[in-house]
Amino acid sequence: MTNVDEQYISILDSILDCGVNKDTRSGKVISTFGQTARFNLNDGLPILTIKKVFLRGIIRELLWFISGDTNMRQLLINNVNIWNDDAERYFHELLDKHNEADKLYNKSRNQYQKPSTEEFLESVRKKEKLTFRFDKYYTECNNNDVRNYVFGDLGPVYGKNWRRFGVNFVDQVKILINKLKKTPNDRRLLITGYNPDDVDTAALPPCHLLYQFYTKPMTAFERALWYKCRTGKENASEDELNTNGVPLLKLSCMLYCRSQDFLLGTVFNWASAALLTHMIAEVCNMGVDELIWFAGDVHVYENQLSTIDELESREGFDTLPKLKFKRKVNDIDDFKYEDFIIEDYQSDPMIKIPLSTGKKD
Repeated sequence: MTNVDEQYISILDSILDCGVNKDTRSGKVISTFGQTARFNLNDGLPILTIKKVFLRGIIRELLWFISGDTNMRQLLINNVNIWNDDAERYFHELLDKHNEADKLYNKSRNQYQKPSTEEFLESVRKKEKLTFRFDKYYTECNNNDVRNYVFGDLGPVYGKNWRRFGVNFVDQVKILINKLKKTPNDRRLLITGYNPDDVDTAALPPCHLLYQFYTKPMTAFERALWYKCRTGKENASEDELNTNGVPLLKLSCMLYCRSQDFLLGTVFNWASAALLTHMIAEVCNMGVDELIWFAGDVHVYENQLSTIDELESREGFDTLPKLKFKRKVNDIDDFKYEDFIIEDYQSDPMIKIPLSTGKKD
C-alpha cells in the first residue's frame, strides 16, 4: 500500500469514526469538517492502488476544464459520462424553474415535452438547441425574455471561471502562467472557480474551488536527477544542466475543496490537481514538488457504505504511477489527450461506487 492509499484510508476512517449524519441536496451523508493530505509529486502521481481509478476520464475532464468549455458534449462523445446526470438535472431545473409548458418552444413544435435520459443524451450529441422564454426572474438572457440553450450546457462551471471569470472574462490560467514565468515569487498565483455572482446559476457549484501555486529553488541534486530522468545521463556538470535548460525552480500546488464526495470526488481531485501541476510546470520549465489538499465538508453517502469493507480489506501496491509527456508542450492550450503517458500503474480491481447528484429518477 502506498502513502496515497494510507492517507486515503486514514481519512475514510476519520469520517466513519467522527462524522455526523446529515440530509443534503443529493442524499444522506456521514460528514466531517476539515481534512488534509500531502503528497510529494516526485514520488509519483497521487492515484489510489487499492482500486482502479478512471484515469482516462480524469485526463479528459481536466483538458475540458482548461479548454473553457461548459457543455458536456465533448466528454460524452469521448465516453466520459461523469457529468451526464448533472447536465440532465440542470436541464430539468431550467424547465421547472423558468418555464411553463406553453412558454417553451423550439423551431419544430409548439410545445416541448421533457425527454427521457436517452433522448436527452442524443440531443446533446446532435448539438440540438432550444429557446427558453421566461420572465425577468432569470437575468442571463437575450432581449430580456429569451435564452438560447444548447443541450448539455451546464452554465458557468469550471471552464467558464478558469478561462473567462466574471464580467471582464479574466483568463486566470494564462495570467497564472505569465506570473510564474515573470514573477514566480508572487503570492497571488491563484485559480479560483467560485464566483458569487453566478454560482447559483451553474449546474453544480465548484467543489474544487481554489488552487494556489508556490515555487522554490531546485537543489543541485534535484536538477541533476531531473536531467537524468529525461536523458539517462549521470554526473552532468552545472554548465551542462544550464545549457540544456534544466529548471531552476519547482512548483507546488495547494488545493482547497469546499465539498468532497470522498469515495468518488477526492480520488478525481487528487489526480487532476497533480496532472494540472505537472502541465503548468511543463509549460513554465519547472520541476514539480508537492500537492497539498485541504477540504471543508468531506463526506460519504449512505448508499456508498456497503462498498467500504471491500475497499478497506485491500492491500494495493507499493509504487505509484509516473507521468511522462509524449512531446514537449510549450502552451497550456496545446495539450492533447495523447500527450499523457501514465507508466507503471498497478491497482486492485475497480469498485463500483454509486454517484449521488440529486437527479430525480
